[in-house]
Amino acid sequence: MPPSSALASKPAYRAVYSGFSLSTASTAYPVPVIQTIQSHGSVEIMRGCPNGCRFCHAGYYYRPQRIKSIASIEAEVKALVEEGGYREITLSSLSSGDYPDIA
Repeated sequence: MPPSSALASKPAYRAVYSGFSLSTASTAYPVPVIQTIQSHGSVEIMRGCPNGCRFCHAGYYYRPQRIKSIASIEAEVKALVEEGGYREITLSSLSSGDYPDIA
């Protein structure tokens, strides 16, 4: 293994998944026959956070902010309800209140 000083001289590149807004999650999750505590589907609506609060490590770690389109969210929700059998859906993100026009 090379010494740490040799590793530090090489530039570091950050990989960011830029196709997030176009991606859809799998909706074919098995729904158990028994009642579970959290029996709801989950759709990720956004990654990252636009605020950059100094106390929040996750806000910096998951940059840049990437927003999923409303059409993509609707398609995932529809698939979870119709194909997955879920009656409740959770819209999740690091900072859901910052999703444009959420209210």
